[in-house]
Amino acid sequence: MTGIGLAIGIPITIACSKAIVSLLYGVRPADPLSLGRLAVVVMSLVGGLAAYLPARRAAGLEPLLL
Repeated sequence: MTGIGLAIGIPITIACSKAIVSLLYGVRPADPLSLGRLAVVVMSLVGGLAAYLPARRAAGLEPLLL
């Protein structure tokens, strides 16, 4: 699933960055450093959300009733 996401996401990211290149000062459309930072932020948010939702649901259960 990660490979599919990367195969879809990288071309979309490059296309979007080319579309807004006039708004970015001093950054190339496919700047690896910027893409890397964005990837770290997005993956951290997705990972945090993926862990938070089940943990929140499990926290609402009474442990003695299981």
